[in-house]
Amino acid sequence: IVENDNPVGIISERDLIRKVLATRINPEQTLIESVMSRNIISVDINAEIKEVSRSMGAHGNKKMPVVENGKLKGIITTTDIVRVLSQFNKLYDAKEIIELGA
Repeated sequence: IVENDNPVGIISERDLIRKVLATRINPEQTLIESVMSRNIISVDINAEIKEVSRSMGAHGNKKMPVVENGKLKGIITTTDIVRVLSQFNKLYDAKEIIELGA
């Protein structure tokens, strides 16, 4: 959700499940503003992938707004990161990933 090109909120599937479906409020009568997350964690457009993935992991986010000078430029997702990492020569197997995450 942007206001003057600046991100002011984000709504995720998790927001919809927890704040609309779980509380059984009528989605047709619910304003996005009332259920969006306002504490946005964003990343600068020049951030390295490892910085973005660490931030996403630390905050439990699957999607993160990308900004340049405070203006929204796009959204990066975990799928985007996996796609980029799969281009590298070294791919980890499941055991290595589990060990790295410990």
